[in-house]
Amino acid sequence: MTVRWPLVIVLLGAVFIGALLMFLLTTVTHFQKRRQDKQQPDQPATKLEPETVKQHNRRITGAVAEQNKAAQTTQDQNEKDDRK
Repeated sequence: MTVRWPLVIVLLGAVFIGALLMFLLTTVTHFQKRRQDKQQPDQPATKLEPETVKQHNRRITGAVAEQNKAAQTTQDQNEKDDRK
């Protein structure tokens, strides 16, 4: 016995089945992740040592100062070029 269906119906059916499979796989993965998260105890946020914070602050301050100096140099150069 042979069944002939229009190609549009076959394609729509395949798309629907694919979408349904993706939804089911995503749902299963989502629930597994939620279960895993519930089983793990809450971990407190790690605290940075004061010395580490100071080092980061110094590094950031230095980088900002360098950028400001470069911007000022560029601005001075542009002003010189405009005067000429």
